[in-house]
Parts: sequence; C-alpha cells; structure tokens
Amino acid sequence: GRPLVRTLLVFSTHPLQACGRGTVHDDLLKIAGGENVLAANAGTAPTLDQEMLLRLAPDVVLLLRPKAKAMAKDAGVPSLESDVSGDGIDGLSGLRDGALRVVHLDDPAVLLAGPSVDLTAVSMALVLHPSRAAKVAEAYAQVVDVKGAAVEAGTAELGTEPEAESEPDTQPTEESSVGR
Repeated sequence: GRPLVRTLLVFSTHPLQACGRGTVHDDLLKIAGGENVLAANAGTAPTLDQEMLLRLAPDVVLLLRPKAKAMAKDAGVPSLESDVSGDGIDGLSGLRDGALRVVHLDDPAVLLAGPSVDLTAVSMALVLHPSRAAKVAEAYAQVVDVKGAAVEAGTAELGTEPEAESEPDTQPTEESSVGR
C-alpha cells in the first residue's frame, strides 16, 4: 500500500489544539491513509506550542473547523491563513522546504461523530491519497448496506416488522355522540 501521511489534526487555532490518538478523528485519519503525528500518550486533545509543532514535523495539517471559511468571510477576515499564522503553522512550511500542506476541512459536521463521518473520512482521503477516496466512500456505503440488511433481517426474524398504520376509527362512540 501507499505510505501513511504524517498528519496533524487541528480543531482549534487559539489555542492550538489537535485531535490525539484513540479519537474518532484519529480512526478516520487511519481509514483515509494518514498517521497521527501525536504520540499515544499526548492525550485526546492536547494544546500545542510552536516548539512542539516543530518537533512533530507533520507533512499535512488538517484544520477541522466547521464553516471556518464562511465565518472568516462574514467577519471580514482577509484569509484563514492570517488566522493560523500566529500559531506558527505557516512558519513551519518554510522550515520544511515548503513540503507542509495546510488544508481546511470546513464541512459543518466535520467535528461531529455522527452519520456524516463518512464524508469526513472521504475528505481526508481526498487530501492525503486522492486515489483512495473512492474506496473509502465505497467501504462506508457497504457498511451502511450491511447494517441496513442486518436490521431488516433481524426485525423479520424476531417478528417485529413495523405494523401498518390502521385507519382511525371514525365511528362515534357513546361518549362523543351524547348531546347530539
């Protein structure tokens, strides 16, 4: 397979915080073909300073910031690059001969561990290994199909098929016909 891309998953730039190992986003990163640069003992959401960032030496920084581009535009911020420059992310690219890529994933649900995690995994794959993105999407589609089939099979086997809705009883009862 392709080599894993050393990646830092940033979810906050003020202060600079990243997703550690053992998190949902770390799992999605693995599926997408990335390797979290944070050590296993760093915790799930460590705060990083410039020195730590330089030691980690990621190849890619994924900024997981829902609606960040739209909010920056609405606030009159010229670009998101100015938002992260104070944290040293931009400075790191110069030290690594321009090899560092900083990519914003700003889908509204990018930080949610819910039904849209497949989109987050595919977005990560598009950045890290574009040719892998279709396989990631296909794998999630198969999981959904398998789960759906299992639920259908389980309900049929247990005799818990959803009941058809019956028509409401329109005949007047004794209570409702009293006084007519």
